[in-house]
Amino acid sequence: MSAARGTCGDRLVQGTVDQFNPDLNVHHHLAAEVYIRRSTISFLSFLSPPLPIFFTANRLRVRPLNFIPLPQSFFYTNSLSIMVAARSFGLFQLAAVSLALLSPAFAAAPANATQGNSDNAQAIHPGANVDMCLDVRDYKLFDGAPVQLYDCNDTPAQKWVFTKGQTHIQLAGTKYCLDAGQAPANGQQMKIWTCFDDLRAQSFFVTDDDRISLKDQGFCMDVTKGQYFDTNPVQIWQCTDNNWNQVWWDDEVADALPYCQ
Repeated sequence: MSAARGTCGDRLVQGTVDQFNPDLNVHHHLAAEVYIRRSTISFLSFLSPPLPIFFTANRLRVRPLNFIPLPQSFFYTNSLSIMVAARSFGLFQLAAVSLALLSPAFAAAPANATQGNSDNAQAIHPGANVDMCLDVRDYKLFDGAPVQLYDCNDTPAQKWVFTKGQTHIQLAGTKYCLDAGQAPANGQQMKIWTCFDDLRAQSFFVTDDDRISLKDQGFCMDVTKGQYFDTNPVQIWQCTDNNWNQVWWDDEVADALPYCQ
């Protein structure tokens, strides 16, 4: 199968795939074309239909077409390989995809920013559209100021300080933190509020699967109605699996994606 050239920076690289068949206890080595867009990689020459992979800098997550979505883990290695542990990948239990022509920009991201240090501030991007950022509307700093999506513009309204795991998410250089309110419910809009230690409305957990959840409350930061346009409010919603409205990436992850031209 050959890949049609697309727009927006699509490109092809050549690679090989080492697929392990546990039933036969053999490896299959296949040549492959890899079709890269801004946030997907599709293996085109040996799978039908193509298999899109949504990735971060040091983790990949697959969404197979015509498969029941099951947990699958992907790792980008220092040797420029993508190690795939795929539990619903046909008969194949393990695949190692060699992509030696990929840019080193895909290397694993360094550790996240230190809480409270504005020098390490980052934007927060919705995973389904990394050209947008989490933004304080009009950069008006008061308790209750709404938080929204907006095209990334590298302004202070879009700079946040946080860590992986349990964290406050603080607007860099200010006393304000991301706040979900004292009585969280589906559809409640996010805002900023003066930072307080141990306040449940400001206690978040940045998860390994790139969700921003309220600690121990079952709610996640969510793109309202799944719509990606300037000024769309950001809300909280019950955390659900395989929901791209609840995937959020920092700059280190977003910058590792191939850019559209």
